[in-house]
Amino acid sequence: MVVKEGFIKSWEKFKKQEYLTNKSESYGLNLFNTMQSSFMPLNEPNFGNNYVLDYGDFINVELFGTENLSYEVEIKRDGTVLIDKIGPVMVAGLNLEQATKLVKRKYTETFIGVQAFITLSQIRDINVLITGNVSFPGIYTLSGNSNILQALNMAGGINEIGSLREITLKRNNQNGQIVDLYQAL
Repeated sequence: MVVKEGFIKSWEKFKKQEYLTNKSESYGLNLFNTMQSSFMPLNEPNFGNNYVLDYGDFINVELFGTENLSYEVEIKRDGTVLIDKIGPVMVAGLNLEQATKLVKRKYTETFIGVQAFITLSQIRDINVLITGNVSFPGIYTLSGNSNILQALNMAGGINEIGSLREITLKRNNQNGQIVDLYQAL
């Protein structure tokens, strides 16, 4: 842990010295002058209902009423979860709120007097390729709950010739979405 803290402090000192030497005229580039050791807080992260479920996520199902049971299931590669005494239910591509409503409905249709509560217990890791005008282009593993700003920070930020106004976000080999960090912040 001491080695990691020393590395972070030397990195921040290097970035500050580099900034003082180069004195960037581009507004916002100094946002990336510090290095964050982790994007995940020490306690359990708070997931919004708009988090989209996919392969590798885990959900926790708790049943109360005529059935009292609690179990955790992983979303499989085919996008389904195996719900106890019900069978496979397709949840990949649904946000957490939609998946919760779907699983609750399946239980109320199948059992009388059973209430189901669904929570997200673990999220998947995603690999992202960051190219272009960043300090350290490459492939990075991030939490599935990460955003574009966290990904750029992981890559050392945008370099002097890069732009915060036109960042292309591509998913599934489709045409990229243009992100303007001045508007996003």
